[in-house]
Amino acid sequence: MSRSRIAALAAALAGCSSVPVTTRAESDAPDRLAAAVLEPVRATGTGDVGALGDRLTSAALASVEGQALVWGAGEVPVLHPERNDWTAVAAIPLLKVAHLRPEEAVLVRARLETAQASSQQEVRGGGSSAVGAAAELRWRATVEVLHPSSGRILVESTAEARVDPFASGAAADATLQAGAVLERAATEALSHLTGHWSPPRESRGPALETWVVVARPEGRLSPGLDAEVQRLGRLQVANAGMDEAEAATLARLPAGVFIRQAPPGARLREGDLVVTIDGAPAGAASLARARLSPGSVVLEVRSADGRIRRVNFP
Repeated sequence: MSRSRIAALAAALAGCSSVPVTTRAESDAPDRLAAAVLEPVRATGTGDVGALGDRLTSAALASVEGQALVWGAGEVPVLHPERNDWTAVAAIPLLKVAHLRPEEAVLVRARLETAQASSQQEVRGGGSSAVGAAAELRWRATVEVLHPSSGRILVESTAEARVDPFASGAAADATLQAGAVLERAATEALSHLTGHWSPPRESRGPALETWVVVARPEGRLSPGLDAEVQRLGRLQVANAGMDEAEAATLARLPAGVFIRQAPPGARLREGDLVVTIDGAPAGAASLARARLSPGSVVLEVRSADGRIRRVNFP
């Protein structure tokens, strides 16, 4: 792992290290795992499911460190959400194309609950009384790592956080805390598989530091200031450690994967935006899989100067 990647991961963990987390390892993992398939995040009380899925995907990519293929949250359709075997998702054809056996893959399932609790208390003093109100925002993320070929749950981690919505800075916390809690649970759960990952083939591409540029919101909020604010928030939820200025810069770009850092001589350069991969919308997971591809894929790339070029990768 590069020093910059270690620093980025340390910063992300530091941002959510105060989040309490509990973990239960229910079963030993297989000796060799080569892939992780992420289900879309199941969230209640928040509408940022897409951005949360990007955050979960980034956490998984950091955890496997290029030692496994990852299919990001939302890439693989869910067929039967209540099942723990491979009938739950449409992943088997993808694994076959990648020359992987189903028993070499795990399924990652994440749930996020957001709630607000409020209470009132009568305060007496000086011959008078008053009613004080208190409120609290709560987040609870649960991440399960399943081995569908055996139907076992390998590990389950739960992280929780809360904040006073009337406290200073609470508005920013309310926007970003959901992503931090989810990332904390996912990182903890996947850390129990360290040493079990074994890539299906040697990487042919360079390690890249990236950010996900989420799509512009659609629907009734798409035009106007509200949509811009909404997209800024989604960018920060999707990308750990991104500040407001960085989010504002990326908000001017179309959806894709932004290259933050690349080694000298690489075909992708700092400031590039990967828009499509083999004609499909680019994602952090699909770009990472391209590094382990036995052949080349074609990227549509928007350079920092706005020009579009095609790149054979890796």
